[in-house]
Amino acid sequence: IYFYLLPLASLYSYKVGLLLDSDNTEESNAISRFADFIASNLEPSTTTLELEEYHHDTSFLSIQSSFCSLLERNVAAVVTATDSTNTEVLVNMANQFHIPVIAATTTDPFIDFSHFPNTYQNFAISLSPSDVYQSRAVYDLL
Repeated sequence: IYFYLLPLASLYSYKVGLLLDSDNTEESNAISRFADFIASNLEPSTTTLELEEYHHDTSFLSIQSSFCSLLERNVAAVVTATDSTNTEVLVNMANQFHIPVIAATTTDPFIDFSHFPNTYQNFAISLSPSDVYQSRAVYDLL
């Protein structure tokens, strides 16, 4: 996250959007704790991190609406745990504004963030290994 945040003001204040699933409280709590941990480890005299939380249900329209609301709030990055299909759509939208999307749970091996033009490919980060690697690990164990 640190490499992608752009200062919103001369005091190094950043807004990070958290796109949270209303139906999955454990997942949402994990993302919130992750963001709180990052915020608590910043140097408070030089950098502040403002977290913007938007909750959605599992419908495509709700996810898109929440994401657009975050964009309207001028966030510097978005952390999400949406499924792989929705994540790819969010990344395509965010790339238009050069806003990175940190995808906590995207594992679909067919989502290849490298297919974006060179200027955009660094605006998506997946924190989970691909299903291909997870399948290989299970196969190796058996």
